Amino acid sequence: MVPPENLFGALPTWVGVYVLVALAFGLSGLIIYRRVFSLIAVGKPVNRFDHPMRRVIGAIPLIFGQRKVLQSVSLRRDRAGLAHAFIFWGFLSFLTSYILFIFGDSVWEPFSSKLLTDAGIEVFVYYLDVLAVIFLVVLSWAALRRWVARPHRLTFDLTQKRESAIILMLIGLLMVLTLLTEAFHVASGGQGAHASAPVGSALGEALESAGISEGVANGLHGLFWWVHLGIILGFSLYIPLSKHMHIIATPFSFLFRSLEAKGTLSTPGDLETAESFGAAKVQDFTWRELLDGYACAVCGRCTDACPAHLTEKVLSPMHIVENLKEHVLETAPGVIQGLDQQGEKPLIGRWIQEEALWDCLTCGACVQECPVGVEHVDTIADMRRHLVMEQAKMPESAQSALLSME
Repeated sequence: MVPPENLFGALPTWVGVYVLVALAFGLSGLIIYRRVFSLIAVGKPVNRFDHPMRRVIGAIPLIFGQRKVLQSVSLRRDRAGLAHAFIFWGFLSFLTSYILFIFGDSVWEPFSSKLLTDAGIEVFVYYLDVLAVIFLVVLSWAALRRWVARPHRLTFDLTQKRESAIILMLIGLLMVLTLLTEAFHVASGGQGAHASAPVGSALGEALESAGISEGVANGLHGLFWWVHLGIILGFSLYIPLSKHMHIIATPFSFLFRSLEAKGTLSTPGDLETAESFGAAKVQDFTWRELLDGYACAVCGRCTDACPAHLTEKVLSPMHIVENLKEHVLETAPGVIQGLDQQGEKPLIGRWIQEEALWDCLTCGACVQECPVGVEHVDTIADMRRHLVMEQAKMPESAQSALLSME
């Protein structure tokens, strides 16, 4: 997308771009710090910094290869993983274009051509134009699947929130604006590599044939370009306030994943010196367990695979993780300020039912299915430890089993 020459005929384009970027990213960073990182830091320390090279190398296929997303893809039953991987890789493609054509060319016009050459830009622009059209098709399919076809895992209350609709509409709007910006660039008499976009140039020629003047086309080109940039920056503000925070949290989730063998439960620590056992308050959980709520994509895969849920028990691993996050958002700011209200606003019993905790078989199906590396079982086990060791609460069946062992 070719940047317009100026903003309102007064400021150079790059000034407007970087002022808006500084404001949006600065506010976004503040939101992420206050809403995420400062609250996660309330949790107990846990060593997830060992074997750094193993962690980084192992995280690469999980993040960029979308390995966990693609693990359950079935061309007959579930093609959502392919769609998500396409959106992720498409996002990286458009992010590259924003760096080149918005943040680079707005400061120095030849920036992208020096890096890619004019022929390279033509190929890249052609690719992005076709990609935008495919994006619109995939997004339409995703909307029909989520709200019309609705597989079982998308029938839960959390998966039906408006956040998903908002993000699909914003991505779709970005694709439409990409095509329109290219179209009005061509209609205004624009030449060069960007005029080679197949869909954009066809629309531009159609607009010229319809009699649009160069001045109007030039004005609309600038308008759509700035609206496009505004939506991009709007994403940076919306993501930390929605479930799409998983876009930022998931790489950390994979990087700080457990390196133990599958099925290994976290240890309760030194029983002789511990001041408390298990977890029922924000500060009782590890920071890694608190991170899970922000990494959760609310896709429903964990609950859909849970054998307890399949037998119509109360347990829903997705709700456990999400409700813990809601408890963190509600009470952790007070803990930081020295005003702990968790006595009046308890986690267990208010956000999470005791019965749900005891329904868990610790089989790890939820962890295996999770595409973003959430470790549900450790969190559930810590809350059960609290019930048993701090409150002497357990189901009658568990009491009978322990008495028999004794």
